[in-house]
Amino acid sequence: MIKPPQKMIDSFLEWYKKDVHAENEDYYHETITLDYLSGLSRSDFIDFFYNFAHEGGRVQSGGYRTSKQFRETINSQYEQFLPFILSPFEAKFDELQWLNRIEDFKYFGNGLATIYLNRVDKKRFPILNNKTAKALQLFDIKLSSKTIERYQDTKAAQQKLIDWFPELENFFRVDSLCHFLAGEKEGKKIADELLSNLRNTPNDDENSKHPVQKKDFGTLPSLNTILYGPPGTGKTWKLRKEYMDQFTDTSATLSQEEYAARLVSDLAWWKVIAMVMMDLKESRVSEIMGHPLMQARIKRSSSANPRAAIWAHIQMHTKQECQNVKYTKRYEPLLFWKGDNSVWSIDLELAEETVPDLKEKLEEFNSFEPGKPTKVERYDFTTFHQSFSYEDFVEGIKPVMPAEDATEEIPDSLTYEVRPGIFKKMVQWAQADPEHNYALFIDEINRGNVASIFGELIALIEEDKRQGAEHELTATLPYSQTKFVVPKNLYIIGAMNTADRSVEALDTALRRRFTFIAVQPEPETLPAAGEVEGLNVDLRKMLYTINARIQKLLDKDHCIGHSYFLGVRNFQDLQGVFATKILPLLEEYFYGDPARIGMVLGEKFVSRNYESINWASGDWGQEEFDERHIFVIKDPRSLSQEDFQSIYE
Repeated sequence: MIKPPQKMIDSFLEWYKKDVHAENEDYYHETITLDYLSGLSRSDFIDFFYNFAHEGGRVQSGGYRTSKQFRETINSQYEQFLPFILSPFEAKFDELQWLNRIEDFKYFGNGLATIYLNRVDKKRFPILNNKTAKALQLFDIKLSSKTIERYQDTKAAQQKLIDWFPELENFFRVDSLCHFLAGEKEGKKIADELLSNLRNTPNDDENSKHPVQKKDFGTLPSLNTILYGPPGTGKTWKLRKEYMDQFTDTSATLSQEEYAARLVSDLAWWKVIAMVMMDLKESRVSEIMGHPLMQARIKRSSSANPRAAIWAHIQMHTKQECQNVKYTKRYEPLLFWKGDNSVWSIDLELAEETVPDLKEKLEEFNSFEPGKPTKVERYDFTTFHQSFSYEDFVEGIKPVMPAEDATEEIPDSLTYEVRPGIFKKMVQWAQADPEHNYALFIDEINRGNVASIFGELIALIEEDKRQGAEHELTATLPYSQTKFVVPKNLYIIGAMNTADRSVEALDTALRRRFTFIAVQPEPETLPAAGEVEGLNVDLRKMLYTINARIQKLLDKDHCIGHSYFLGVRNFQDLQGVFATKILPLLEEYFYGDPARIGMVLGEKFVSRNYESINWASGDWGQEEFDERHIFVIKDPRSLSQEDFQSIYE
């Protein structure tokens, strides 16, 4: 993530003082509280959230377009919506589970829902909207299209901005900063001026300790590589900051066809139709088919009859009152209208409200200039976990809801299709562009069942079995029955935590086909005593000593990485790292045996409780427990710098 210059933040704060955003920051301070909301009558409660939606939470515009429908949702689902909307005030509130449930309440979308959370606690919850995504791109942050991942990435990036610039204070102000940079002429101009040179210079982020390598594929020993090491050594950081950059071209020149393919390749049929209709305003189906965006979607489709797919989806999303479409089963959003002359049109206002991202994509397409340098990322990223499967990775049979990607006639019920996984998609991209290298990054590669996930393709990824190689190997995929080969320009780069599972415990077939690069703790990258103002603890000696003891008690795979300490700028930071990172990790390593934590950190951190215990009356054979030692792990926030120095002195 690029650290913005202080001048940009100063310019924003000057603008913010005079803008309506500042007035609205605490607009709901007295009303969005547990006492106020829980004390409202049913009718007042419904009125309150109707007005909240109508005003866009005093953050976004356009909420009035769906506020009436949202009111109907609250009225019909009041008993379910009331506890749902009050749950953020609970002590054990889980925001991710809450966000997963917003689809239960129609017209309460991600934007309005996260605005509400932010109004509950502006220092805890960020806001999701398209301007945020655009602004974060300026700092080299690309958000996922999946709601939960998008929310987590947004929160992490905006928290980083607050850490860098404490004067931003909270997520509401950072959201206002994003609006300033992506939605205001003054902010856009400042962003262009200040960030253009910054991207061409080394990142001066004070937390960065490693140089970013540029397009040096010689740093990758093979097409299949795994970085391995203990937790906190910077494996995922290397994936994101070093290797991903090698597959990113900041000055690529794309044709209009290539640019269109990148915009729409993963979009559902009805979304591409909406983009085309937003561009054409009125059109017949034959003209929709001929539009460059639709042609790009058709070329990325496996449909044998794309015209039927277009007919199906445009009718699915036609307004109910349109008498020229006889099909009675319609699906939100209802955007299209068929005239008496068989000319189709679109409700532009509703489309811009319900799918604003499509409008932005269309603006990007229409403003595209062939030959103009464009940033192109030729990679994708995923994380393996216990439930990750072959169907997620290569291909599988997936359900097709009527509002999604049916490719033939309109279905009356749930249907299924063979859908490509992330690996197959990357293979397709790499084969379509043999002049460039592509990569699939896999974090936590050892947490998945690799033999099951790769299946029969484990042999195809070998360098001499790739497409065009001496011993090229082709397989027939089980679901689609299509021939499959892995191209030579596709890298597979993984990362694994050896504390979870050692290299030796990995599947033998995987170990044979990957080159392994060790990423070990680097205490020398940390400051020595006196190098950080106000901190008298020698972080280098401390980490070296801790790891030496862990290797004696366990092994080198369970050492502690240096990256935990890279952000330490004062003694309070060090106390926090120990309280939230180091001690929980050691407690996991030495579960049920706190004495070993004492062997690593010393008696300043772990003490023995000598208090005698009065057992309940009765003959329970308690004598065997009388000699049992009880240990107490102290809170690092209560310890002094001398206590931390005692680890290595």
